Amino acid sequence: AQLSFILLLIVYTGARPGTIVESSAYRGSNEALQYKVCQKPLWQLYLLIRKQDFKLVGLPIGPQNTLEFVLKVRFRYEKNNRDQKTQNHASENAEDEEDENEYGDKYKWVSFREDRTCRGRCPVTHFLGFAFADDVFEDVKDDTQLQYLRSLGLTESLNLRIKSSAKQKPVLQHCRINGIMDSEIAMNYNEFASELAELGMRVGFRDLLRPYNLRRGTANAIEGK
Repeated sequence: AQLSFILLLIVYTGARPGTIVESSAYRGSNEALQYKVCQKPLWQLYLLIRKQDFKLVGLPIGPQNTLEFVLKVRFRYEKNNRDQKTQNHASENAEDEEDENEYGDKYKWVSFREDRTCRGRCPVTHFLGFAFADDVFEDVKDDTQLQYLRSLGLTESLNLRIKSSAKQKPVLQHCRINGIMDSEIAMNYNEFASELAELGMRVGFRDLLRPYNLRRGTANAIEGK
């Protein structure tokens, strides 16, 4: 399931693997996508600012305000765009201010709508599976409760809150030699590359399947090749 989720994120966005799992250039940092982030801005060391790499929003779509879920993913570890500091003052450049998001930084957010026609290719479904397994939601405990959620009105969305206890917990987790997942350690690039290569051999590819084959495939699809 973890490999499928990574493949979807890369294929749909063209992101580098090090944006999603721990980069080989930052080995041991445990820097990867997390449910909730705890950061200390340099300008306010005494205050912990909690942020999220994932936001799950329910959009009302029917006469009874049933919900379609949208997953928003923040890419904080893009190449040449790491370690941005939150700003508490107006930017001197008005153009820079316009590019900032609600957190006061310029990290990229990507949104995925729920795909009910094929759950296997739906990033929202994959994320929900990880989130329920890790018990990170404040308001819901399992998928059976999702069908009962309703928004207050057709013009109001419903945000699913993530527990503070889930801060710094990686969504994509390291698998120990004994097969047990380590919820505190993020999957790294070497683990992902190894699993991807094994997948390529299983499906019968002649050449080694590498992470950047996926990114090139995304670029070729965009260019219509």
